[in-house]
Amino acid sequence: MNKSNCVFVLLFISFYCPLLSENQKLHIQQFAAESFAFLLRKAKNHDSVFDAVLLALESMPDLWQGIGFLLAEMCKGVKKQFHSCTEKLLPHVLRKLGPFQDKEEMASHLPWNLVRPLCSRKFQKVEYYSK
Repeated sequence: MNKSNCVFVLLFISFYCPLLSENQKLHIQQFAAESFAFLLRKAKNHDSVFDAVLLALESMPDLWQGIGFLLAEMCKGVKKQFHSCTEKLLPHVLRKLGPFQDKEEMASHLPWNLVRPLCSRKFQKVEYYSK
């Protein structure tokens, strides 16, 4: 990711983190996730985006539900279909969460006690939406 894109992602994460926090009402978290997902789908380097988002989770554990919403919204399309970029995005997300990561330091620093409920929230939301 080039420097301007990296600054863009970090800037938006700093704006959206307070809105994705579990201290916010559910409808605010949901709307923040929907609007941020729209922007993040446009990113060219999704690995860097997910690194930044998951590192935000490490520093602010109360983001687990909001980030779960965000990941679900990134895959959500219209008419209960998946978004066309889901095929590209889902492998990036799973690679970041699984044991086969390129950067071992990322795996060791993730707050795994929060990653599990985050993923659970994401897949519950996707399941509910696609029924």
